[in-house]
Amino acid sequence: MIWRIFKLAGRLAFVDMSKRSVVAAGDEITTELISPNGLPLTEPKRHSISPEQIAHAYLLTRLSATPDRNRLLQNYPNPFNPETWIPFQLSQPASVAIEVYALNGRFIRRLALGHREAGWHLSRDRAAYWDGRNVAGEKVSSRVYFYRLRAGAFSTQRKLVVAK
Repeated sequence: MIWRIFKLAGRLAFVDMSKRSVVAAGDEITTELISPNGLPLTEPKRHSISPEQIAHAYLLTRLSATPDRNRLLQNYPNPFNPETWIPFQLSQPASVAIEVYALNGRFIRRLALGHREAGWHLSRDRAAYWDGRNVAGEKVSSRVYFYRLRAGAFSTQRKLVVAK
């Protein structure tokens, strides 16, 4: 069972008006905050309902809008032509850059994003944007490339595909 919360007002109650049980001991529940446009704002948190929680009729969970780790996510669309967005998450504020390389390691382009706050950088207005051009402003050719996130001392990479 997955509950999606679109507006957080402190406390939420889930009630079945027919007075049947909503959950049973052993049920798995996943909680997460989702933005109005459907993007996750927190890491999903899994809970296994215990008999004590059933007896007391509540489950207390704390969700943080700050990720617990840095992550580089898959670009979208992928494959792409002519542009793509590169989402990422930061567990703490950092100076952020995305670097694009050819498979042979040749440098293609650096996207200096500057200082970014901790949080989810997933939507088009917060993710890194790449127009598919190299450092000279020329459109890159169709093939597989690597992109690397550098955020403070953190660094990780993924693959992307340009398809024309």
